[in-house]
Amino acid sequence: LVTAAVLAGPLGIQPWQILAVGIPAAFLGDQIGYWLGRRFGRRLFREGARVLKPERLRDAEAFFARYGGGSLVLGRFVPIVRTYVPVAAGTARMSYRRFLLWNTTGATLWVGGMTVIGLALGGIPFVVNNIDALMMIVVVVSVLPVIVAVLRRWIVRRRAL
Repeated sequence: LVTAAVLAGPLGIQPWQILAVGIPAAFLGDQIGYWLGRRFGRRLFREGARVLKPERLRDAEAFFARYGGGSLVLGRFVPIVRTYVPVAAGTARMSYRRFLLWNTTGATLWVGGMTVIGLALGGIPFVVNNIDALMMIVVVVSVLPVIVAVLRRWIVRRRAL
């Protein structure tokens, strides 16, 4: 989205076209994730499993009951997380009405925000001329918090042994 907006001028794309395609795509992508999680997700949790343990499902249910809306909106802004949040919401049986509201809000804010950022950056020649390298940096920086959290958890568990 950011890249499309940065390159909108040179490619002859209008911002409304990015929004007209991006918002429905973001909305439908999370809808599909939710329904896949709702339909098939619970089947993956088994007693004695290494990762998908029933306790983790109960934790996910509690999490979505408390933070579900915010996680659907904020999760969109973290590259890897955005893929799994709607599936987890469906698996945890988050209320569909609540999911629908927050999915719509998140899709609109994410696509709109990324488009505005891209349009602002598109006015800077250095950005337009180096978009490929800059996007790689953005991806690395946006994934960094997830990597740091995983490493911290790993270190804490390792020290506990």
